[in-house]
Amino acid sequence: MAKPNQRIVILTDPTHQIATAIKWETIGTVVTELSELYQTVKERQIELVLVEESRQDLTPAVALRLRKFSPAAEIWRVVHTHFGPDDQERLFDGYLSRDLGEKGLAERIAAILADKELLKRYQMIGRSPKLKTVARTIEKIAPTDVPVMIVGPSLFMDQALGMQAAKCPCDRVCGNSIVAGQ
Repeated sequence: MAKPNQRIVILTDPTHQIATAIKWETIGTVVTELSELYQTVKERQIELVLVEESRQDLTPAVALRLRKFSPAAEIWRVVHTHFGPDDQERLFDGYLSRDLGEKGLAERIAAILADKELLKRYQMIGRSPKLKTVARTIEKIAPTDVPVMIVGPSLFMDQALGMQAAKCPCDRVCGNSIVAGQ
């Protein structure tokens, strides 16, 4: 049995039949109550919270409180079949389909955590898919001698707010741009 990842917590519903289809304890720490979830997120450096679709008690207020303890934590909804987010559920960073099976879920979770590691490596703050795409692009291009300029309003906003700007591997920051590989 694989050792569960201590950076992952799963909020399940033990009364729901589907909750037993995946062996969550092999993936991360399993909790069944919101109070357990709060305590776990407060005590540990949690990076990923998975929420069974049958759990309707994870409201925007709960998500806000979780992110107070762990601002970089992502909250993903585990659903029976794949579907896109609707306007009511913008508090989730993404959706994982139960149809992937246990192995597929584990692979997708590993990819989510790898993206989070890239964001940390390049000192990028955020959880959006677009920001993760930028981090993956930097990772691909960084070892090359190709000049790259990344521009965007978020870097300007970070500077305006006095936050540290994301650094490229060459550490050469040029105005509102990051220039890599020169």
